[in-house]
Amino acid sequence: MKDVHFYKDVIDGKKTVPLKIIDIGLDMETEDRVLNYAFEKFAEVASENDAKLLDEYLKGDVNVYSIKKFLAIRTIGEIGGGDYENKMKDFFYSGNKVLSSIALSSLCEMYSRNVLSRSMRVDFQQTMLSLIHNDKSASEDVIECYLALKRGEYEDFDEIFSNLKEKNPEAAYLVEKWS
Repeated sequence: MKDVHFYKDVIDGKKTVPLKIIDIGLDMETEDRVLNYAFEKFAEVASENDAKLLDEYLKGDVNVYSIKKFLAIRTIGEIGGGDYENKMKDFFYSGNKVLSSIALSSLCEMYSRNVLSRSMRVDFQQTMLSLIHNDKSASEDVIECYLALKRGEYEDFDEIFSNLKEKNPEAAYLVEKWS
């Protein structure tokens, strides 16, 4: 079994994996497919403590996109602890829509896993509720927030979900399907 250091070396281009074992992202450029695969496998074998190995990809301007930064943000959401909440919040409020969106997903995942500090959890809960009630929010973001609130056992979930069923039955169906 490969360990986090092997997948970190793949991310850094020091080791390779045969393309035939990568069955994800067939529409991506080869390098992006390999990176996507390596980050996914890293997340599968990593512990919360291993998240620090990804810190180097989060450095620099929060508004500047790179594929490694994007994938590191996504992976931090899956394995990172509360010590990453402020960095994810910075990306969420950045001017880069792609990084902001993936940071929202990561924060939702961290909320669901209950690793955010109490104050951040309360603040982010309000942010999710604001996104849900904002008619200009992207439907993917709204669904992501509903799923996080449900998985995070938000106490008034049934009430806000019944509102979603009335406003947007298709989104409500997706939330039920994916939860």
